[in-house]
Amino acid sequence: MSELIEGDQLALYHHPSGLYYQLNDSAALMWLLASEGESIEQMIVHLIAASGGQIAKEQLMSDLWATLTPWYQQGLLTLHTATSDEPEAYSERPTSTAWHTTFYFAGRQWLLTAPSGAIAEHLARALSPLAKGVHDAALPAEPLHLLESANGYCLTNHSRVISARLKRPDILDAITRYCMKTASRAGELTLDIALLGNTQQQFACVLPAQISPGVLDTLAQVATQHGLSVTRGARLSPQSPTRLVPLNLPLSDHDWTPLPHQPLETPLVVIVLSADADTLSEPLSSLSLLAVCRT
Repeated sequence: MSELIEGDQLALYHHPSGLYYQLNDSAALMWLLASEGESIEQMIVHLIAASGGQIAKEQLMSDLWATLTPWYQQGLLTLHTATSDEPEAYSERPTSTAWHTTFYFAGRQWLLTAPSGAIAEHLARALSPLAKGVHDAALPAEPLHLLESANGYCLTNHSRVISARLKRPDILDAITRYCMKTASRAGELTLDIALLGNTQQQFACVLPAQISPGVLDTLAQVATQHGLSVTRGARLSPQSPTRLVPLNLPLSDHDWTPLPHQPLETPLVVIVLSADADTLSEPLSSLSLLAVCRT
């Protein structure tokens, strides 16, 4: 069990089931009291005091059990003290299974867990080239958890919420952006760009700050059609401003091959991807969606 802070609210992540609970102020108070081993009667006393006596004991008892019951059912809590107010039995619920993978990026080892099913398959495809690194037992595995909640999905580590209220198409983008942020080094710039290339030619594609995941998929498809590998992210050193070093993060879940880690020498062909490319009336199916200029 991990306690996380999202904004100014408490959230709970149950590792075995992969469940994520966002708590309002009342539920947070109930959690803190229950996790400290307070009995039901003691919790009711605290809740009456917190409400200023404005809510009847019977209503508070009903609200308390409505909140505690799922926590008991999923194993977040165990019964500390038997009281006459406890339900006679708790129904069993099947727990969801969590998928996990280890991937390697920028000299670090990451352990990602996510709900099994379609989302796991999507992430497995996208991260497959990064999962082929050599395991180093001396390298600590840094955790990333994709959790499902009432407001979509959220990405967390063990201590904080990284991105919240994610829709399915946003998940891979959130993971790659976070990994790119952690790849920053002193004295170097980390660029959120797409690199396309093969042995004959290389392109650097400037990505707008707000971009539809569908446009990234289209860009990956276009690269495949033209026999180009496509990856996301690069490093630029002010001491060598004409050399880009690929970070090799996935742009989408299409099949992709990492670019060689040696620096790409400029001049490159620079592709500027329009921020409103996903609003065009015609389908995006070729390099016509790109405005191209040579530096």
